[in-house]
Amino acid sequence: MLVVDDEPLLLKSAERMLATRGLRVLGALDGPTAIKEADRAGELELLVTDICLPGMDGTELAESLRDSRPNLRVLFMSGLDADQSRVTLPEDGTWAFLPKPFTGRDLDQRLRMLLGPAGEGSPERSG
Repeated sequence: MLVVDDEPLLLKSAERMLATRGLRVLGALDGPTAIKEADRAGELELLVTDICLPGMDGTELAESLRDSRPNLRVLFMSGLDADQSRVTLPEDGTWAFLPKPFTGRDLDQRLRMLLGPAGEGSPERSG
């Protein structure tokens, strides 16, 4: 799993929340770094990204990573609501939106939505 947020404290917080759920987490502060991390990681199942990022926004990042990973699930985070963020979520359920700030329960709900019942707290999930 790859987590991207340009606020270092928010990135660390999100990484910690996901790691406590048994997920292997990589982090990046911007889109270009996220792409490098994704290339190093190889297989990725989930991208958790802020929408507003410097240089490349979260939707551009998601689309870029999905070019080579068509099954990649995406969880967008933002302090703005989905309408203000101008994110269009595909109807196939592969992308979801999580408004900031969020609770562990909110995160778990979105992970289940995207990854199924094994999405939360499942150590066998690596990516």
